[in-house]
Amino acid sequence: MRNGVQQEQAKEVLESKEQYLELFEKEWAEIHEGSAPETGLKDAGRSERKKICEDVKLKNAEKGIFLVADGVSSQEGWFASRETARVMYELLGERLDTQIENNLQEALRNGEDPIERISQYVAAQMTSAVAQAHTRILAMGVRPEFQGSATTLSLTKLIDLPDGNGKTLQRMFFTNIGDSRIYIQRTGEQIEQLSRDDSRLQMRVESGRISAEDAKRIDQAESPGQLDPSLREFARGRNIITKSVGLGNPTEDLGVFFLDLKPGDKIVIVSDGVSDQLLESQIESGVSTTSGDEEAEARLQELSLEMSLEGTRPRAKGDDISALVYTAKDRGPSREYLRPAEQKRLSIHDLQAQIKRLQEVLPAMKDRVRVTEAKVQALRLDALTPKREKIAAMLELHRALKEEALYEYHLEKSRLDILDQQIPPRYEVGAQVHVWREDFAVPSLDRQMWTVMHYDPIGKAYTVRGAGGVQKELSRFQLESHQPGPLVRLGDELIVRNEIGALEQGFRVTAVDIDQSVVLVKEREGVLKRARKEGEDTQEELIGFLYQGELKKRRMDQANERYNHSKEEEMRLAQEGEMITVLESRQHAMNVVREKTLSVEHIRLEIVKMEGLLHEHQTLEEQKRFGGIGRDGEARRKKLALVVHGGRNIPSLSEQIQEKRKELEELMKEQSS
Repeated sequence: MRNGVQQEQAKEVLESKEQYLELFEKEWAEIHEGSAPETGLKDAGRSERKKICEDVKLKNAEKGIFLVADGVSSQEGWFASRETARVMYELLGERLDTQIENNLQEALRNGEDPIERISQYVAAQMTSAVAQAHTRILAMGVRPEFQGSATTLSLTKLIDLPDGNGKTLQRMFFTNIGDSRIYIQRTGEQIEQLSRDDSRLQMRVESGRISAEDAKRIDQAESPGQLDPSLREFARGRNIITKSVGLGNPTEDLGVFFLDLKPGDKIVIVSDGVSDQLLESQIESGVSTTSGDEEAEARLQELSLEMSLEGTRPRAKGDDISALVYTAKDRGPSREYLRPAEQKRLSIHDLQAQIKRLQEVLPAMKDRVRVTEAKVQALRLDALTPKREKIAAMLELHRALKEEALYEYHLEKSRLDILDQQIPPRYEVGAQVHVWREDFAVPSLDRQMWTVMHYDPIGKAYTVRGAGGVQKELSRFQLESHQPGPLVRLGDELIVRNEIGALEQGFRVTAVDIDQSVVLVKEREGVLKRARKEGEDTQEELIGFLYQGELKKRRMDQANERYNHSKEEEMRLAQEGEMITVLESRQHAMNVVREKTLSVEHIRLEIVKMEGLLHEHQTLEEQKRFGGIGRDGEARRKKLALVVHGGRNIPSLSEQIQEKRKELEELMKEQSS
């Protein structure tokens, strides 16, 4: 379909930290371009590396996603950084690109400014993606190995948009949480920091205790000793972060900004393993003195690692190290991967065979939808059905609806492809056309001519531009039917009534006379047949073709909308099912803890009871020794003696108490872990 058929990845239940890391590395090898981060040292000046790198880089030029996430070391940040990067790719990759395309087409159809509309939409989706990453990290916190995990995030999304003048612009959206940084180096200019740190030093700037200029001096000082004495106290703990994904509220006051790039501009994103060690002048030198992006990344990571290993300079630290560099090309990511690769055009005969196959399959698709709808309706009426089962049934329904819409889309598109060959599009790029304006007080043709900018053979639509650079996307059949004058073109295939009065297809227009009558020729098995048709009849037939084409296009667009709606619902339901699984896992863990707590209390009561019996027996023994025990007391003493001393296969009461205490100790250890 126009927006592509997304292939869903299977969600697996993770058994361990090791399994998660293994799956992540396999996944990242397929989507990340460039080098991996450098795993940091345990301590600056020592060569021993950390076991797990908590930094993650993602560089995917096709989808325009560039990010660095730096896990917070004291809080098992390895998970938060990886999961945040994964969520960004899931939500801001193909999913967002598809929505951008849909918004772009709708804006063009409605005559709106697509740049403003899409800019607002992308900013909102980036904020939403951060919130979803935060929620997912918290939801996984029920597992001990994921508890308290948090990460920084420096994120950019680059897209290509029409500028309204027949060209395109590259717009980069960016946001930041924590102290990883985003820089830009324009051609011939100095490097400039775009992001703002969420750090203790920045808080002091915002509170007015120091100026932004003084904060810059502190940040870029090679050592605190170089600073004015009044600034040295602010240098301590300057890089302690105040916001992260996974802790607190990362979307509070979160800003999403944009910048339009030019070819040759360089995006540079680094973790604090680079920016805390290297000065901005060193970062700029590392980027500008290398021949390519990967070489620049390697150089920045190498310089930072050298400082970590040396460990003698005041800025040295043993942190993980990430540097990502991307140079803007002539055009930004244009989402071409969403459009199917251009295939060899099928012949009319092949298209007719394809239509026949689709018509044979569609009834089974519709039956499947009816059966699944009935199943969903029955489950909705049953209040006892678990929500998990209802979601599974809804997923099955939307998959059936998606498949049905896909076949209906291809059925109508095949019919329109035949029409495109019989009656090719009338206008080429640059042609001047009339546009019908529904927005006029009295709907009518615009007196100003519009220019054809593009024809989409898949969507069967023209993109046209009018006065002031306003662009619209219009159905081919609607636009062509509104043009004055004859519609016929050489090569059109028309229907002719033959000598016996039957309608015969396959006649091509070879000439048009002054009176607009047309000469038609049909060749079959080496035999030429000629015919003539009046201009008025020809015009009427072509208008009929365009009318039928418009109906087919509307059905095709409706099928496309149904497909996209079911696809989004499928993704939403899958996420809801995943969340239910997480919540059930958390509830199970809480139930286990509750059961263990009850077991602990039960054992404690048993120990108290047994100690009471032991104490009572000792008291009765003392009374007997001094002759103060009666008949009832003696009977009780003998009965207790059997319990206290045990027997051949029964442990003594003291031994039973010791066993219970060991059992209690083990349970309490499990509970604390």
